[in-house]
Amino acid sequence: MPKRDIRSMRGHPALESCGFRPGSTQAPTPRNADRCPNEGVVGKAIRESEVPREDIIVASKLPGRHHQYDQARVTIEESVARMGLDYIDLYLIHWPNPSQGQFVEAWQALVDAQKQGIVKHIGVSNFLPGHIDLLIRSTGVTPAVNQVELYPFFQQAGQRAYDQAHGIITEAWSPLGHANQMLKDPTIVRIAAMDNPEGRSFAQDPHWHEEA
Repeated sequence: MPKRDIRSMRGHPALESCGFRPGSTQAPTPRNADRCPNEGVVGKAIRESEVPREDIIVASKLPGRHHQYDQARVTIEESVARMGLDYIDLYLIHWPNPSQGQFVEAWQALVDAQKQGIVKHIGVSNFLPGHIDLLIRSTGVTPAVNQVELYPFFQQAGQRAYDQAHGIITEAWSPLGHANQMLKDPTIVRIAAMDNPEGRSFAQDPHWHEEA
């Protein structure tokens, strides 16, 4: 995944209308329409904004109940169509849904969608090392990203080490954890103040993993 500074996106009303706020360092991320019908809104905001498309990283997810290969392919194509974009930058499998046992089929669908060019990068969310090992053995393709619950009080050292060893970017969901408690922690406050010339808060720029 390319690393881009997207702070220049602040102040664009179309993007702010779909959840992107001044002070944020994250691009708007739509949810699949089965869970939260905002893919169309996000796509419209991107098309109407003055920010170049290549400067915005758009991500969406495949729900667990659409892991069967054909269903997964249709779901991915519908996501792209709803947003009215030529491609989605990052598409993730929301979770392995092991009781269904079809996450390898779902992964193959993402691999083929990437080959088709309608998604640029593919990854997973909430996958353990054993799940990822099976994906790699079955398809020969390693996820670019693994999105997991991750914050200073739940650091997932083993998962992060596995991801790093396999060249996988670890992305945090719930990076603020239980924010009311965590943002008052003196160590967190100290780390937030380090190397922070712009005066951003920890919530705006959580880089504890680099400074701790």
